[in-house]
Amino acid sequence: MDIKIIQNYNLQMLKIFSSFCNNHNIKFFLDSGSLLGAIRHKGFIPWDDDIDISMTRENFNKLNDMLHKNIIDEKIVYKSAFDISKDDFFDFVPRLFYKKEIIRDSEKYKFMHSGFFQYPHIDIFIIDEVKINKIKISQLMQKIIYGLAMGHRKNIQYEKYNILEKVEVIFLSFIGRLIPLKYIFKMQKKFATRYMPQNENDKEKYYYYSNYEPAWQYMHLKKEWIEEYIEVPFEDMKIHIPSGFDEILKKLYGNYLQLPPIEQRVATHKEMF
Repeated sequence: MDIKIIQNYNLQMLKIFSSFCNNHNIKFFLDSGSLLGAIRHKGFIPWDDDIDISMTRENFNKLNDMLHKNIIDEKIVYKSAFDISKDDFFDFVPRLFYKKEIIRDSEKYKFMHSGFFQYPHIDIFIIDEVKINKIKISQLMQKIIYGLAMGHRKNIQYEKYNILEKVEVIFLSFIGRLIPLKYIFKMQKKFATRYMPQNENDKEKYYYYSNYEPAWQYMHLKKEWIEEYIEVPFEDMKIHIPSGFDEILKKLYGNYLQLPPIEQRVATHKEMF
């Protein structure tokens, strides 16, 4: 399917979700590739095929409360990370799926992860507060818990890891098979919030993406980067991004204004499995 068509579906979903959040005072901002697209392209990266957003734990909890009382839209389905992963672990990211349109129609997408990835989707990354002196242990614990969860993955692509990483994955996934996946998800949430500052006014804290995959767990945020949002153009709408977008994008991508080599300009989810 043409990338522009997929992006149009994603944009329609983002507009609906943004309106829902505005109506219920839920704050979120563009993240990762979508944040990069907003700054560098004033919309989608030309080859990007999904939308990434982030919200603090407080706003994520508010979203969950609202979804118990309301639906976002009849075309959009919200699925928790466990719902997506309970038969075959994928990751700890909850998502919104645009069930109106199928964009991946091969047989494997109908059966893997309950068929959810046939549809356009929005990834929701959760930002948790953590004491400055506990950031490294928090990120390490998330890496370990992710490795345990991989024991519930039907296929592990060992070829993508170096020798040391491969040993770590084999060991953690072996142990993880002995632990029910539901308990691993509870463990992930428990450790995501374990080292939160007790004092709301405590300035000695960082924020981090507790449900990022291990390769990105180095990423943490200073309070001043995300305490204020600014509004920027994204395609034909306006959307919020964090005021510290420059610092965030530099940590994620380095020289983010420079385009990657042509051979790397491909949809990241074109072949997900």
